[in-house]
Order: sequence, then C-alpha cells, then structure tokens
Amino acid sequence: MAGVRRFDEEAVLDRVMQVFWEHGYEATSIDDLEAATGLKRGSLYNAFGDKERLFLTAFERYQRRFQRPLLDALEDPDPRRAFARYFDVQITGLSSQPLPTGCLMANALAEAGNRSDRIGCAAREAFAASEGAFYDALRRAQAEGRLAPGHDARALARFFLAVSRSLALIHRSLGDDRYMRDVARSALLVLDAPPEGERSSAS
Repeated sequence: MAGVRRFDEEAVLDRVMQVFWEHGYEATSIDDLEAATGLKRGSLYNAFGDKERLFLTAFERYQRRFQRPLLDALEDPDPRRAFARYFDVQITGLSSQPLPTGCLMANALAEAGNRSDRIGCAAREAFAASEGAFYDALRRAQAEGRLAPGHDARALARFFLAVSRSLALIHRSLGDDRYMRDVARSALLVLDAPPEGERSSAS
C-alpha cells in the first residue's frame, strides 16, 4: 500500500544517532545518513523531518537509552553510593558499548551549546537536567542527614557534572578505563571532606 513505511524506525533512529554521535551535527551530511540507514532522503524526511528534526529525534532517543540509566543510579539515598554507582554505570557503558566514543550530549553541547537554535537549546536543556538531577540527589541526602548541610549542593552538582563530562572526553581521547576510574574515585572524596566553613573553623 502506498505510504506504508517498510522499515524499522527504531533501528533507523539508532543508526542516525550513531552517525551524529560520531561525526557531529554540522559534519554529518544527508548522504552520510542515507548510507548509514539504507534509506533515501525522501523516506528519512517523510518519517522524521529535516536534518535538524532528525538530530533532535535521535538526541531524545540517546537520552532515553543512555542518560536515563545514569540518572536512575542517583536514586540511592546514600550520596557516596549514588555517585559511585553513577560513575560506574557511565564508565561501564562508555567502555562496553560497540558505539562511537565519548558522549553525544557532551559533543552536542561543545558544538552547539552557545547557539540559539533548537539544537543548542536541546543540548543546554539536557545539560541542565543532569545538573538538576545531581542537585536533587544531594539535597535529598542533606535532608536525610546523609550529607552535611554546610555543603553547597549546587556547587557540588556542577562539580560532579563537570567530572562526568570530563570522563566522556577522556574516553573519546584516550579510551582508558583505569584513567576514568581513577578520576571518578578521586571525585568521590569531595563528599568525605567537611564543608568549607567547617574546614576553616577547624583550622
């Protein structure tokens, strides 16, 4: 019947996601997407929209598949266990997936984070959502007495987000699991240190 799609949309989106992940938005051509999916641009556009819409749809899929499991790790009420689990899931995922190196979210933020178009907005929103999840986990820990109230939860959230993005960069540049785990293990020591005000008064 005319107009019936004769392809697996989920599988096609996975291939589109991998191409953008590996090459970035600007460097990816429609020819690249045709070659990766085996579909002509007319079929791709009819199913998903133009190149920008294709990227945004693939980016949403990336967040569901790869970011959501990371944020789920933060549900542990103990902040040290939560962030240790987060980094373990991230490093294991980076190392074991037969996918492009690094992180599509970090790549998108580096390429388009300062732009005002829909891709720039999507990259910043994803980044802010991760920071918000970190902040919420830290504030819950403070409310439950598992983290000293003197800690600046917002600053800690931004610190851990920076560590997380640096792990993706290390993976993309070096592909060294031990290096990544050393960084993550050292970052967790921040949670063991007393808040800044308490350190000052103790000295």
